[in-house]
Amino acid sequence: MDDQLSRMGSEGLERSLIGTIAHCKLCKPTDNWLGDYSPKKQIKESGLWLIHHLKANEISEGDKSAILSAITKTRKWVREEIT
Repeated sequence: MDDQLSRMGSEGLERSLIGTIAHCKLCKPTDNWLGDYSPKKQIKESGLWLIHHLKANEISEGDKSAILSAITKTRKWVREEIT
């Protein structure tokens, strides 16, 4: 993604990706996860090493399109760099 706001801004993709993982019922840390020793309650409860965007919405269809577009651009760039 070309601009930082699209990646990491208040409405950026990072926010939605974190929200997706935080809401995932199947995603959980291992039994011996070091985050259980964190002094931050949000880290212990979420199973993630961060506290920002834990309540964000999950990725949208628009986000999915942006991810697929970024993958396509990256693949094209890699092919051009190899040749």
